[in-house]
Amino acid sequence: ETAARLDPENAEIWAHKGMALAKSGSYSEAMICFSEADRLGDNRAAEAMQKMAALMSQADLDENVVGVN
Repeated sequence: ETAARLDPENAEIWAHKGMALAKSGSYSEAMICFSEADRLGDNRAAEAMQKMAALMSQADLDENVVGVN
C-alpha cells in the first residue's frame, strides 16, 4: 500500500500489490491493481488478470453450487 503511494507509476509495485490481494482473497481489488500494472506496462499483468478472472468465475460457480444444495 505504502509503496504504491510513494511510487504510483511503478508497474511492478502494482503487480505485487495485486498478488498480495489475490492471495488474501480480495479478487476485485487485485484486478484493479493488475489493471493499473498493465496500464503502466507490466507485461505479466495481463496474464495475471486472465488468471484472476478465471478464479473469480470459478469462485462464483462454487458459491452458486453450494447455495443450491
